[in-house]
Amino acid sequence: MRGTVLALIVLLAVLPASTSSLASCSNPGLGRWHFGEARRLNWRTTGGDACAIELSPDRRTEMADLRISARARHGLAARSGLTGIAYKPNEGFKGVDTFSFSFSGTGPETRGVTTVQVTVRVD
Repeated sequence: MRGTVLALIVLLAVLPASTSSLASCSNPGLGRWHFGEARRLNWRTTGGDACAIELSPDRRTEMADLRISARARHGLAARSGLTGIAYKPNEGFKGVDTFSFSFSGTGPETRGVTTVQVTVRVD
């Protein structure tokens, strides 16, 4: 637990204050999603800039848990706030990195665990 907290503090220290300033990160959102499904995302970043996503559940959705389920090998992926995920590549890394995150809860139509595999291309 201590290592996770430290990693999150480090990640938050290097992330911009607003995800709208992630100009060199192409990270399409999940679009419409349902609890219990598996999804894939493809992100692209240049210059080692951070990427982030906000899951933005609606008010009828109750999120119970959000966690990194498979760590990135060439960067740091961590929870950002209550419903966000952020990734920052290691300094100098260029190539492809992957990580996964999972979240669970209950929505207006579905419930369960959703796992999202993220592939990041670092140029």
